[in-house]
Amino acid sequence: MSGAGGQLLIAVAGGLVAALVTAGLSFFVLKLTLRHQLDSDRRADQRRLREQLRSRIQASVGTVLKASLAVGQVAQESQAIWQTETSEARDARHGRLLDENLAPLNDARVLLMLEAVAKDLVKIVDSQILAGFNRYRSAYFFDRAHPGTDARKELSVEYENLEKAIEKLRAEALRVFQELDKPI
Repeated sequence: MSGAGGQLLIAVAGGLVAALVTAGLSFFVLKLTLRHQLDSDRRADQRRLREQLRSRIQASVGTVLKASLAVGQVAQESQAIWQTETSEARDARHGRLLDENLAPLNDARVLLMLEAVAKDLVKIVDSQILAGFNRYRSAYFFDRAHPGTDARKELSVEYENLEKAIEKLRAEALRVFQELDKPI
């Protein structure tokens, strides 16, 4: 009995060891799989959040550029009067165009302020674009209220400064977008 019982005990012990080793390996593989899945999910979340950030920044920069295009349109159209409108109608239309773009420009600035990666964009918008937009707008209305003054020269200077600021904004925005395009 000790021979057959011993063999049975060795077989049971061997089976138990094999089951424990198999269970241990299965647990290890399961743990690695879960860790990989969590890491994959974390990276996917980071990519999704980064894409949302990119979209918000892109929309804000687009709004700023749209406001600068409005100034460009006003600057270009101020040189001549369309045959279908009077100078008063043109000035009123230009005033509305400038006023309509001021609020979205401020909104875009606020949205950029909320993003840490856009801090240099905010500096450009604050110090050059928003200030230039407001100076151009003021000079435009002053020129309309006081024709024959040197405000026309100021309009040209402010528009040129605004164009330079837009180029700086564009270059900085491209740098930010390239930074956001780096793989996670």
